[in-house]
Amino acid sequence: YARNRALKECKTKLLAFIDDDCEAESNWLENILKAFNKYPQAAAIQGYSISMPKGGAISTVVQFNRNSTIKNYLLADKKSFQRSIYDNSDIGFRYLRCDTRNLLLNLDKVKHLNLTFNEQFLRGSDTEFGLQLLSAGEQIIFCSFFKVKHWERPNISSFLKQSQLQGLTSNLITKKWPSEYNTFKTKNNLIKTGAFVYYCIINQQWLKLPKLLAIFFLYQRSFKQGKLGKLVLDN
Repeated sequence: YARNRALKECKTKLLAFIDDDCEAESNWLENILKAFNKYPQAAAIQGYSISMPKGGAISTVVQFNRNSTIKNYLLADKKSFQRSIYDNSDIGFRYLRCDTRNLLLNLDKVKHLNLTFNEQFLRGSDTEFGLQLLSAGEQIIFCSFFKVKHWERPNISSFLKQSQLQGLTSNLITKKWPSEYNTFKTKNNLIKTGAFVYYCIINQQWLKLPKLLAIFFLYQRSFKQGKLGKLVLDN
C-alpha cells in the first residue's frame, strides 16, 4: 500500500503527497515549506486543488463541490476562505479533513502517534487518516496558497461512477467516526442549486448553464445512490 510504504520508508521530517493525475505549480515545494514554517504545530497541512480542464463542464461541477466541502469542514469564517482563494494569501485555517492529492505531513508528529492509512478503505483512507489525527488531538491546517491542478474524469460515465463511490465512502466514514468530525450540513436542494447557479454566473459560465445543471443534478443523484449503497457500476 503506497501511502503506508511512504510513511514507513521516509526518513525526512516532512512528507508531501500528490496524485498521479495532478500537476504541481512551479512554486509548489517552496510554498509547502512556507506553510510548514508558518504552521509548525500542525500534523498535516492541506493544500488547494484546481479542477482541470479549466472551464470544462465536469471540472466546473467538481470545483463547486470541492469549494463547498472545504467551507463546510473549515473551522473559520467562510468568507475568509473565499478571499484567500482569490487573493492567494498565506492565511491558514483549522480544518477537519486530509486529501492526499495535495497534502503535507509532519512526520515527527505522525510517527510519534504510530498512525497508518487504514487499508480497509478502498477509497477515502486519506480522509479517515485525517480523522485519526484529529482524534489524537492534532491539528490539520488548510492553506490555499500551495496548489495543484487536478485533471477530472474525461467523460460523464466515469465521473458518475466516481461520484457513487464518493457517496459510499462518505457513508462508511460517517458511520465509523463521531459526529463532531463530520460537520457537513446538508443544504436544501433549492439553496444548493441556487448557489451553483450563482457560482456558474460569477465564473462566466452562464452560456453552459443548462448542461452544467444537468451534470450537477446527475452528480447529486449518483452521490446519493452511493450513500444508500445503491451502486449501479459496470464491472
